[in-house]
Amino acid sequence: MGRPRNWGRLAGIGGELLQRSDPLGVWLLEAQEVAMRGRGGREFALANRALAYRQSGDGKKAYDTYGEALKIASHDATLWNDFGLLLKGLGKIGPAFDAFVAGLRAETEPGSSPSGTNLGVLFQRTGNSRGRDPREDLVRVLRKRPDAALTR
Repeated sequence: MGRPRNWGRLAGIGGELLQRSDPLGVWLLEAQEVAMRGRGGREFALANRALAYRQSGDGKKAYDTYGEALKIASHDATLWNDFGLLLKGLGKIGPAFDAFVAGLRAETEPGSSPSGTNLGVLFQRTGNSRGRDPREDLVRVLRKRPDAALTR
């Protein structure tokens, strides 16, 4: 049996429900991930599920689910960035910094993910660069995305 054709549409509906704080959105994205087990693209379903948990306020489930997704797709810069945002939101600044740096390392093209911008925001809010030159990270982002938010 192949990949169901409507999972993309259902993920979109799940996202819309989450924006309305409807718990059915979490359920729908959990169901999508279960259905994708053993099929290609499960990491995307896990990322959707982790985001659903994050948006519904369940940091533990979001953390665990991002961990599962990163085991499958450690090369995904966007996934590292999203995990960093979760960690930052949980107040885990050191691990968030590490996740954003991992996102930079995973970029297929320098400056192509939001990790550099979020790393800059983290530096701006904490004043701690952890040995990195924030200007270099900013230049990396600006070369690819001169209109990136918070880089001006």
